[in-house]
Amino acid sequence: MCEPATIGAIVVGVSTVMQGYAAKQQGDYANSVAKYNARLSENEAIRTRNKGTEEEIRHRDQVQHMISRQRAQAAANGVNVNSGSAMLLQTDTEIVGNADALKIRSNFQDAATALDEQAKLTRAEGKAAKAGGKSAFTSSLFKAAGTVAGSGVADKWFATDSAAISELSTVSATDFTGIQGVNTARQFGGFA
Repeated sequence: MCEPATIGAIVVGVSTVMQGYAAKQQGDYANSVAKYNARLSENEAIRTRNKGTEEEIRHRDQVQHMISRQRAQAAANGVNVNSGSAMLLQTDTEIVGNADALKIRSNFQDAATALDEQAKLTRAEGKAAKAGGKSAFTSSLFKAAGTVAGSGVADKWFATDSAAISELSTVSATDFTGIQGVNTARQFGGFA
């Protein structure tokens, strides 16, 4: 039967591993949430680009309607709409309207790019959380091994009077070379 110190060390070791496993699970969950949130940001970026395209088209249509009204008013007043001041007014309206449409496109594109960058950052945070969880789990394994080894359990397992050590102590070191070493290891339940 195990001694109380041994039981305590094993309980602490198992508890440490369980904490590490919980940290790994938490990291995996945070990564899943981050992937989901990143996808939401990417979808919002697509919607923003689409809305920008619609707004740009709507503005260009408004500019064309304005030019049409200018032409109709000039023609109603008997002015030649294809030359002179009437033509310059239409050209200016088209230039300003085009600049405004490009600004609309640029603003929506900037907003969409910010959402795409946010998605990349969110994904990176998720990967970092997953890596942190994995690292915590690995660390817990080493801590648990250290706890058990430092508790005297390993000392009892590998003491000179233990069964494993006493049987191996009857074999000389030269018996562990070449095929004899493999056979000796097999005899004592070793690696081969």
